[in-house]
Amino acid sequence: MSVSSLVDRFKLRADGPYAGLGLVEASMIARVASSETSVTQGEIAAALGLPKTTMTSAVKRLEAKGLMVRDRSETDGRARVLWLTDEGAELACQLREAQVRASAAMLATLAPGDRETLVRLLERVATSSEAEDRG
Repeated sequence: MSVSSLVDRFKLRADGPYAGLGLVEASMIARVASSETSVTQGEIAAALGLPKTTMTSAVKRLEAKGLMVRDRSETDGRARVLWLTDEGAELACQLREAQVRASAAMLATLAPGDRETLVRLLERVATSSEAEDRG
């Protein structure tokens, strides 16, 4: 089985908190929610590897749904800072909880030793990917 066919099996569910959201929108909500400081559209686009046009369209969709707002940056008038609305912040919590439940359900099918091996291998892949991103 190929990696892409495995990834297809773990795509977002169309029900629950993910209803009406695409992968880009869910990823953006998660990124903004996890940021400890204000974050710009450009920073989110770079972190997610999104072209500016895709980012702009996704922000407009999230604004239309009342989940996100953007303001002009106080330090750089050209940049737009993204914020979650109260509804967006609540949805971010629901998305995190759904992700934890889904991950636990998937891992529950594995024997404890297999879970540890999978987690160790995924951490290695993530670390390698982060190192490539840095340079």
